[in-house]
Amino acid sequence: MKRFKNILLLLVLLTLSFTLIAQTAHKVANNGYKLVDDGGVFVELFAPFNTHDNRFTEDNVTYPAGVSFTYDYAFLDRHGNEFLHRDLEASTLNTDQAWELAPASQFNGSEVLSVQMTVLYGLQGLDLMKPGYNRTVVQYDYLTAAGKTNYSEVTGLVENAKNIWVNPPRAKQFRILELNPVPFIQAPYAVGNKWNWSKRIGGFWGDARWAEWDGAIDNHYQYEITDMKTVETPFGALDCYEISAKADNTLGSTSLVAMFSPEYGFVQMNYTNIDGSKIVMNMTERTVQGFTAAKN
Repeated sequence: MKRFKNILLLLVLLTLSFTLIAQTAHKVANNGYKLVDDGGVFVELFAPFNTHDNRFTEDNVTYPAGVSFTYDYAFLDRHGNEFLHRDLEASTLNTDQAWELAPASQFNGSEVLSVQMTVLYGLQGLDLMKPGYNRTVVQYDYLTAAGKTNYSEVTGLVENAKNIWVNPPRAKQFRILELNPVPFIQAPYAVGNKWNWSKRIGGFWGDARWAEWDGAIDNHYQYEITDMKTVETPFGALDCYEISAKADNTLGSTSLVAMFSPEYGFVQMNYTNIDGSKIVMNMTERTVQGFTAAKN
């Protein structure tokens, strides 16, 4: 009888051990992922049973959920004249084309003066609208001088150990940036590192004010980390990687020079657009759950 009890106890202990091992293995697999090449951008691929809503964001270091990044911007035409973006609320045009450029010298307070990017928690339902969605979700708010949000848009970024890739603002006037290289850095973070990617861009993104086309065109991007520089910012002097990028398509070429800080992300972006105009964006604030880091 005693021997039977000992055998029964041993079976119970073995069963419990196997259960704990299985739970531990499941937990490790649940938190883990592998990186896969998605057309030149490396994205996280999780096990099928990991459906956690925040799985693409929870291990972000530079762009964690709840952090907002505010940028001033300047739009310069091909002659170097500076303009600001003004929304046309009563326009008969479709929403994407309901805007105009106002000379910076004629500023009256109604123009979009800054753009704020906020990293959101979870997938915000985008995985239901786009099955297989594998990005961190961000929201861009277009702000007037008084801080009023004229309009917003939701898009995505990718952050992992291999690369950081960020969709730029692309509403109304900023839709021109769809033809430009996006802010993008890929490991190894070292001067001389080069990489490429490409994507197709539909005619939806066209506008008579810069370029129009039928169907889809292929945009081919070339990136290189070209320098390490100390950049003066509202947060002090930051050691940044300089990324130089070019995009080519049948319409012509565009380019981007971006400054990237591992702590603050992309702090400066200097875009040259398809029509020769420029958009220059500089980070002025970084807000973390109510705490603002900036120096005026």
